[in-house]
Amino acid sequence: MLIIFSFQPDADSKITKDFIESNFPINTSYLFDISRISRAKSFAKIYITAKDGETMFRTKIWKDVIFLDELIQNITIDWKGQQFKYKDICSSWFGECFENNIYNLNEIISDVENNKTWISYPIMLFPFILPMFYGGTEINEEDGVMLSAKALFTTYWVREDDPEQKERSHLWEGALLDLLADTQFETINVDRFVSRSIPDEIEKNNNELRNYLPFALLLLVGFSISSLFSFDWVRSKMLMGLLGVLTVILSIFSSFGLLMYLGIPFIGINTAAPFLILGIGLDDMFVILSAWRKTKLQDPIPNRLALTFSSTAVSITVTSLTNMCAFFIGTFTTFPGVRIFCLYVGVSILFTYLWFITFFGACLATFGHQEKQQRHSVFCWKIKPKSESGTSCWLYRIFCSGGINKKDPWNPVDNKPCSFSIFFKNFFAPCLNTKSVKIAIMVAYLLYLSISIFGCFHVKVGLDLKNFSVDGSYLESFFDVENTYFRKFPYRIQIIIKGNVTYHDKETKTELLKFHRSLEDLSYVGPRLYTRSWIRSYIGFLGRRKHLMDNITDEESYIKILDNDFMEPMMKETTDIVLSEDGKRILASRFIIQGYEIKDLEEDKKMIQALRKVCEESPFDASIYHPTFVYHDQSAVVVRTLTKSIVIAAFVMMAISFIFIPNPMSAVWVGLSILSIEIGVIGFMSLWDVRLDVISMINLILSIGFSVDFSAHIVYSFSTSSISNPSERVKDALFSMGFPIIQCSMTTILGVLLFTLVPSYMYRSFFKVIFLVTFFGTMHALFVLPTMLSLSSKLSCKVESAETSNRKKRESRTCFTNCPSDIIKDEDMCGIAKKESCFESQSISRLSSLSGSKSIQSESLSSSQSSSGPSSGSEFEKEKSEISNPKNEVIEVEHL
Repeated sequence: MLIIFSFQPDADSKITKDFIESNFPINTSYLFDISRISRAKSFAKIYITAKDGETMFRTKIWKDVIFLDELIQNITIDWKGQQFKYKDICSSWFGECFENNIYNLNEIISDVENNKTWISYPIMLFPFILPMFYGGTEINEEDGVMLSAKALFTTYWVREDDPEQKERSHLWEGALLDLLADTQFETINVDRFVSRSIPDEIEKNNNELRNYLPFALLLLVGFSISSLFSFDWVRSKMLMGLLGVLTVILSIFSSFGLLMYLGIPFIGINTAAPFLILGIGLDDMFVILSAWRKTKLQDPIPNRLALTFSSTAVSITVTSLTNMCAFFIGTFTTFPGVRIFCLYVGVSILFTYLWFITFFGACLATFGHQEKQQRHSVFCWKIKPKSESGTSCWLYRIFCSGGINKKDPWNPVDNKPCSFSIFFKNFFAPCLNTKSVKIAIMVAYLLYLSISIFGCFHVKVGLDLKNFSVDGSYLESFFDVENTYFRKFPYRIQIIIKGNVTYHDKETKTELLKFHRSLEDLSYVGPRLYTRSWIRSYIGFLGRRKHLMDNITDEESYIKILDNDFMEPMMKETTDIVLSEDGKRILASRFIIQGYEIKDLEEDKKMIQALRKVCEESPFDASIYHPTFVYHDQSAVVVRTLTKSIVIAAFVMMAISFIFIPNPMSAVWVGLSILSIEIGVIGFMSLWDVRLDVISMINLILSIGFSVDFSAHIVYSFSTSSISNPSERVKDALFSMGFPIIQCSMTTILGVLLFTLVPSYMYRSFFKVIFLVTFFGTMHALFVLPTMLSLSSKLSCKVESAETSNRKKRESRTCFTNCPSDIIKDEDMCGIAKKESCFESQSISRLSSLSGSKSIQSESLSSSQSSSGPSSGSEFEKEKSEISNPKNEVIEVEHL
């Protein structure tokens, strides 16, 4: 059952469940009551509908219904040489098997069909029939009768108070499923559900996915080899692609083995982890090999390796660290399954990083020596460079040439750059830098944000148990019938009262009755008739017996009369009171109310919120519980948990970016891209029919790390570029990281592509979310971020230029104020004088700016610098006129 519990959040319902199991234990062998269970123990739930879709109140229908009951009652299992039927292992109340009162209708079904007898509503006492066991009912409210019902359900409960009983109940459930799968009825359809149904379906999903793991490996190996292929057979890195996949596999075995050794349970959903880690891990391989490809084959191996890791270490460290942090943040969620999954993946990413910078780096150095020796990258024999293989056979030129010519190592034939990288530099980047394309990208981005925000407001929240099933499973029909017919009376809800309550006090009694009415007044709660409360019954009992009421003076006397005069041994309410060890105080109690007209998961959430609000506003420490509420709590918990995880992760990612990326503004762009991608994933996820539940939450936590991968690579490459022009920096960044980003995104998608073949919503939603985050991350890295970075860099340059200009003006004004007023009166000449006099500085500045005009002899400049000033006023005026005229192409300075 670890599979089921891993999807239950540590929220209010789980806390209440633990309290109930500690204080109101259920003995399924002797004191079993379906309304008071704390968890779905071993049971079978059967929905029955007519094949023609009409009413169930027909004799021929009822014959098949009774025959179905007889088949189930007679199921026989063999356990350790003994045979057991349902009556031998059934849950019981004082030795009597749990009964389905619905079969009492068999006594009068003929009269009901012939309209001689009517079924009373909302309850029928003779025979005893409750309407909650019927679905699709037609009610005559005026006459208080049930005219027809299109479905009915029945349950069978089996003991499981010890390991042996659990083993027998498991066998019995399997036998029932097999029986009903092989049995066809003439007039009815039978849908079934047992306690092991969902765990079995999840296990089927996981087994199905495991079968595809070898194919995923082949797919990724094939892509890695093909994308690293080159007709330069010395530089080609096909075998390095294979070693990259091996590196990831080694990291998976290392991390999984360590965690299992430490006792961390391996749950079914962890089956998806290797597919994800393969996609994540190969990202580092492509980035490292891209940097290696840009080093010079002519350089020594240590230098090439140092240059490779110096240019990629920060990038892969940032991406690995952010991915690890995203998953480690996920280990603090309230869902045990999410915590375990995130721990396995987070530790795997750590091991992947360590294996790549050690084992893979050593492999790269080995292949570097092979390149240095002019050896074939696959067969290791020495080959000729392309510049020397012109006279060789065409097969040799195609399949056996590469490397460099040692006599002429820098010739262009042997030193051609990667064609894909050239595409990004010479075609993609120039197109991206055009004004029209930038405008188109901004418009498309605004459209993307609009659709994403719209989708975010239409997210469906909550876990639908149907989504655990395999496509075509018997559970699909079961849940369809349940949602269609059995939403009128869905839950028997326990109300738990804890703490020090003085039940005998008059004011307390008034508040307790008021609390009952407040709950029953809710639209989600059925009429008072369906409430089972020892409190209300005991208060009424005392009201009819004044002599007993007068004898109650304190809590002890209240409990004594309760025990001696009110309670009877067979009353089920006896299990609703917990007394102190001395029997003088009531430590806890409970009563039962009926859920009513709750149509879907959204109303489940509203019902739980409304009930909890009433409990919070009451003067008692009260809580609500039903076994399914541990799943419905996800609706409230998953949004809160996901929001908290995303916010924390975003700040952590930005902090890491600020530390490793030298430009603070670039780090801000990384943070904004994370937010943008997350909004897009959530918005489009809802439009792609993916619910926000525990399954998609795992993917969204994963997507936080994924969204950094692509952004960090392109931002770091842009920030560390030595080129000052923003457009050229975009070219340089895309030249370095454009093709590796495409490779990374392809491996990630290929890693989870086979999820689409698993016939299950659970793994289809995995693929959809990962595809969205990979696609949006790639689009941000290749289109949005280069555009934003270039625009922000240009703006920054303009601001810096303006600041520099203003600083020069301030300096020139300072200079002007120090000049003699009779020398310079034109304010435009300010700031030129910097040395002995304003005039000398003007001359030097003007002369130094003359490029391409008539030659100016350095002797004249030296003479000018040594002169103390103009010889006369007229010479000065001429000098000033000539130097200050910007349109003069030739300035005569012979007089200097």
